[in-house]
Amino acid sequence: YELLTILATRQNQEADRDDEELIVTLTQLYEEAIAQLREEGRQEGRQEGRQEGRQEGRQEGRQEGEQQATLRLINNLLRVRFGEVDEELAGIIEAIATLPSEEFTPLLLQRSREELLAQFTPENE
Repeated sequence: YELLTILATRQNQEADRDDEELIVTLTQLYEEAIAQLREEGRQEGRQEGRQEGRQEGRQEGRQEGEQQATLRLINNLLRVRFGEVDEELAGIIEAIATLPSEEFTPLLLQRSREELLAQFTPENE
């Protein structure tokens, strides 16, 4: 690019045919190099985007799996304690799951059905 600039400046002062041809050739080479660099940048960006997408997908999958495992654990603890998980108990499972397991486990093992429903049922129902 610097050579092209120097030649273009020189062309204004003392242009000859060889300089003009060299300027045209260098301009084409420069533009091709820039186009290639842009394409390589696009490809790198796509590749990085795919990698980031895969990583985000894995992370989301892990989080979803952990959430599902937590919901199953709560459901199982309720079933063990109360025999079955009816509609009312099923309705509070997600609210209970917002707590860390070290908090919800003792609650599920110690509180009565009524206490759990009173604590975790939304008031506007």
